[in-house]
Amino acid sequence: MNDMTVPPADPMRAIAERVAALPADKRRQFLAQLDAKGISAQRLPIVPASRDGDLPLSHAQRRLWLLWQLEPESTAYHITGGLRLSGSLDPAALQAALDGLVARHEALRTVFPKAEGEPRQRILPPASLDLARIDLSAVPEAGRQARFDEVSAADARRTFDLAAGPLLRATLVTLAADEHVLLLTLHHIVADGWSLDLLVEDLARGYDDHRSGRPQQAASGIQYADYAVWQRQLMEAGEGERLLASWLDRLGPAQPVLELPADRPRPSEPSWRGDTVAFDLPDDLSTSLRALAQQQGATLFMVLLAGFSVLLRRLGGQDELRVGVPVANRQRQDVEAVIGCFVNTQVLPVRVDGRADFRSLLAAVRDTALAAQSHQALPFERLVEALNPERSLSRNPLFQAMMQHGRRRDAVALRLGDVRAETLARPGGSAQFDLSLTTAEDEAGRISAELDFATELFDRSTVERWRDSFLRLLQQAVAHPDRPLARLDLQTDADRQRLSQWNATDVTYEPVPTVLSLIERQARATPEAEALVFGAERLSYAELDRRTNRLAQALASR
Repeated sequence: MNDMTVPPADPMRAIAERVAALPADKRRQFLAQLDAKGISAQRLPIVPASRDGDLPLSHAQRRLWLLWQLEPESTAYHITGGLRLSGSLDPAALQAALDGLVARHEALRTVFPKAEGEPRQRILPPASLDLARIDLSAVPEAGRQARFDEVSAADARRTFDLAAGPLLRATLVTLAADEHVLLLTLHHIVADGWSLDLLVEDLARGYDDHRSGRPQQAASGIQYADYAVWQRQLMEAGEGERLLASWLDRLGPAQPVLELPADRPRPSEPSWRGDTVAFDLPDDLSTSLRALAQQQGATLFMVLLAGFSVLLRRLGGQDELRVGVPVANRQRQDVEAVIGCFVNTQVLPVRVDGRADFRSLLAAVRDTALAAQSHQALPFERLVEALNPERSLSRNPLFQAMMQHGRRRDAVALRLGDVRAETLARPGGSAQFDLSLTTAEDEAGRISAELDFATELFDRSTVERWRDSFLRLLQQAVAHPDRPLARLDLQTDADRQRLSQWNATDVTYEPVPTVLSLIERQARATPEAEALVFGAERLSYAELDRRTNRLAQALASR
């Protein structure tokens, strides 16, 4: 072969380009023919879509857009992060790095206007990102952290206009001459947690490039809009129907609603305000959980999900549960470095039978999770549309509790030239679900956890008791994996102390009128007043009292 020989084109890419150019009906036929030959449509590479006009939204983006339409003031879908910067910061280099980010990643300059009644992705030309500046260096040191926390929380609460943008917000807070914090806030419609990590790493490279005089890196070949077009073409061409059939078979027609014991009535229009109870698992418990997972051929996530399911069963009293589990949805190599909303949500059905043991529950959870993983490409939004659960603004559709597990990347150290940068976790103060469990494992094997909860439903003290019960449950499960779940003891020492106080025999309580005594009192006062209506039948208080007395006598005689 001489140097002038042209290498053959990638045949899979050629097929993908041909598929993208076909009309929808022809595309479906063509992909069916490929499937008959053993070529899965999901193996086709993503090819750039035309930029001649606005582009369609991905399924996840469309759902987030609809939620924003319903509640434009909600902050439940804000992604917050930041960098603590120590050293002599170059503001010009930081601005250049931010501008480079926006230029390289189309998602960060995308807005979502409505055209002919439908939302569309509109990619704006590259422009300089407005970097807000707040100087707190004059605030006395004793109160500076509290003032910063207020600034950070206020920034997280500021809403976005999805139609106008921008959907990335950057604020530089100066704490001292050589100490700054860069606050980053995005709307979930243009990013996910993985994207935030990419953004921070890209920002550090851009800062160094500017300081060194190197040109900014070029944009990658594939952008999020290309993925959105590819996903829609794939789902419309039959792949969505195949995946959906599997999920519908697994979940069935009826979706139970989780009813946790709330401290307050559920509001009809929630604010989605939330709080977090953070805790660490003891090292010996973490080691035992990993050992149990290894014995059962499961992962640590599966063991923790099984334990969380038992807790939900004890709290809500329901055997049939639905637990939401987010997945990164980046199994394709060509989207690993793309900023955008890729994360997908799976709904895992879990049945907790009190007569079964923890080992059996773990085996069932393992099988369910593995099956879900092999069908993870189905957009959650397609599943919601197909199952069509009863809609309510006060509840999330299909599930009310979420569980996620990953590797902990807290306090990742970076360098921006001579400046040391440390990632900063920022609580968003919102809750998308009634209750969420997030667990993370660091390189040393330590497990940290967070219980996020809706503050409109639960007191913090309530969730703290649930935390203690969860830890107790895990300890019982690893110590007695073959004991029936109903016999696992979740009571902590604090629970036993409260029970002993409640059961104290030397406490005198004031008598409380019963419902029956109140009805009797009303029957004496207004015997002919209407007491009960059932269809066409109406009963006075006198008649209701007579009937209840007859029923009581009949029951007593038996």
